[in-house]
Amino acid sequence: MDMKEKKRDSERTIRTILERAMEEFAVLGFEGARMDSIAEAAGVNKATIYYHVGGKDALYEMVIVQLLGGLVDELIDAVQQEHDPVSQLRVYVRSVVSNITERSCVGKVLLREFLSEGKHLPPAIVKDMERLLGLLEGILTRGYQAGVFVKAIPFAVHFMVVGASMLYKVTAPAREHVPIMIELARKLGVPDAREISNELEERILRSILTTNSNGGLE
Repeated sequence: MDMKEKKRDSERTIRTILERAMEEFAVLGFEGARMDSIAEAAGVNKATIYYHVGGKDALYEMVIVQLLGGLVDELIDAVQQEHDPVSQLRVYVRSVVSNITERSCVGKVLLREFLSEGKHLPPAIVKDMERLLGLLEGILTRGYQAGVFVKAIPFAVHFMVVGASMLYKVTAPAREHVPIMIELARKLGVPDAREISNELEERILRSILTTNSNGGLE
């Protein structure tokens, strides 16, 4: 086997390990996850995980970075394509919602991590969260200075977006499999992720737009 093939084989192995680890951490959290179970699910032995990735802490960090790494850069780039605070806030909401609802393990892993008091959050991800909130703060500040937004608390707006998105995602299995929830969903109707995103955009904007600006709202 030449070096290129060895590299490709190693990358495939790491990718499989991360996928299985992501599922394990999503269901059991850091404390409950077991390296033996992850190795068995990935079709490798535990020594292979230690060789390619490292111990449980290193594996967990790699999973978190895999889930969230690069997303902040993508979001910043997307926001910078827009030239007014209203459009920028719409992009912010849309991007956060889509990344939580379209990536099956993001909501579960993050929810379990925060329920355990964030004890195992990698420093790099904490830095990304700081950048994410800084981005939102900049959007809200520019809107306020332009007379488009009333003064708003970035954390509150961020929690509205993240909280609603995570709850929508993590309750999906119950809505699909628990009879009483299935009936409730049938009666009330359950919007898809795009509709959730649109609703959040409109509700958040209506709550912070000044009275002399409708921000494109009807």
